[in-house]
Amino acid sequence: MGLFRQEVTESRRRHWLGEVIIASPPSLRLSAYIALGIVFVLILFIYFFSYTRKQQVSGVLMPDKGIIRIYSPQAGSVKNVFVKEGDKVTLGEPLFVLSSDRSLEGKDATQETISEQIRTRLKLFNNTLREVEGSWITDKTASERQIQQLTEQVKLQEQESNNQLMLSQLLNKRVAQYQELWGKEYVSLEQFQRVKEESLRQNGALETSRSALINSRRELIQRTNEQLQLESNYQKQRNDIASKIASTEQELTESESKREIIIRATKPGTVTALTATAGQYFDGHAPLLSIIPQDSRLLAYLYAPSYAVGFIRPHSDVWLRYPAWPWQKFGQYHGVVVSVSKVALTQNEMDLFENKEAGAPLYRIVVQPDAHYVNVYGQKMELQAGMQLEADVVRENRRLYEWIFEPLLKMAPSELVSQGKGNAQ
Repeated sequence: MGLFRQEVTESRRRHWLGEVIIASPPSLRLSAYIALGIVFVLILFIYFFSYTRKQQVSGVLMPDKGIIRIYSPQAGSVKNVFVKEGDKVTLGEPLFVLSSDRSLEGKDATQETISEQIRTRLKLFNNTLREVEGSWITDKTASERQIQQLTEQVKLQEQESNNQLMLSQLLNKRVAQYQELWGKEYVSLEQFQRVKEESLRQNGALETSRSALINSRRELIQRTNEQLQLESNYQKQRNDIASKIASTEQELTESESKREIIIRATKPGTVTALTATAGQYFDGHAPLLSIIPQDSRLLAYLYAPSYAVGFIRPHSDVWLRYPAWPWQKFGQYHGVVVSVSKVALTQNEMDLFENKEAGAPLYRIVVQPDAHYVNVYGQKMELQAGMQLEADVVRENRRLYEWIFEPLLKMAPSELVSQGKGNAQ
């Protein structure tokens, strides 16, 4: 039995080389805490923060009711200008007077000469019409006078004929009486013959009166028919001349419309882009001015390729930049998508906009800007129709971890499908 216990001997045997102590300096521990903090913050950042994918597009500012461009209907020079830039105009208000007179060498203005010739022809037609009307009035007065005289003559002859008839009837009765008296020898034959001769004479006068009455009535009917025919001829002649006058007046109106044209406002609004000045010549291809319709809103019309419109929806956020005021200095301005076209624009519609991706179909995105002005050194500068602009349209907004794990999320369904096919085999 030894001097020391077995436990002491074992303890001394284990520690004969000394006790092992692991060094742990304070800086290493601090670094570990910092690393854990960074990892934690990074996880929070990846989870809570998001990244927005944007599509850069370009477009133009236009009123929602469009811009009314006023053109000259034909070539000519501006004679008068009644408006100026920024004026408010009403429907039908005169804007310009255009003249299309062309002068030939050694002659007056062609259109003016044509109009003067038409006026001369119109004057001749009017004079002829007045002569025809005057002649008709004279002939009508004479015819009415003759008819009136014949009517009075017929009435007088009817009265005379009636009187003669009564006289003849009385004489006929008297002849019958004398004949009876002569048969009884109350009167002589000579007396009876005188009465009979008087009766025959009055009967002859009655026939003459009746014949004259018939002739007068026939003449009255003839004069009445002549008057009706005269009136019919007058109406026909007058209508022919009136038709020529109307045709000539229309010809004169057309000639004058070619000579001087009054251009009027087709809608109420504000005058802008006034390019016409007095004396300036226009060929009808360039607009004289434009009108921004009354009560119209200024909208941004953006044009995006087909691959960029998949995630763009109404109410999507848009950040607008106006090249007239550099955005690096004057900032970007917020807007909201109002609508996205369902079909690509036609070639004619594309010609109105400079397509930077030639040949690619474009879709129109209508955006309502929050503000119709830009703050420039403390002043509000109004946006103008037709201004070009650039914009960032928000296509998709995801958290960072969704972007990081998107490839895995896309691969997972395909791997499950492949695994399912393998199990089926």
